[in-house]
Amino acid sequence: TGERWDITQTVSIGYDPNQFEFGIGRDAFQTLDERNWTTKPGNTNPSMRVIGVAENGDVHAYSVGKLRHHETANTTLGSHAIVAGY
Repeated sequence: TGERWDITQTVSIGYDPNQFEFGIGRDAFQTLDERNWTTKPGNTNPSMRVIGVAENGDVHAYSVGKLRHHETANTTLGSHAIVAGY
């Protein structure tokens, strides 16, 4: 995308800045959010692979198939903002 990144921290821990010259950019993948989800229990295929997280009775499951195309899902778990990634 022609975007330049500040890689100062990576250099300070020993990475070669030439390895970070190019990339696809921060907006290359559309993040999943609540508009893409269902809250109905049992509305999934029993063989579906998911990544699950839970805290104090708040439980979320993210479809690996959807995450494969979007890579991240932003949401809240309890009172914490989280991102699930694949």
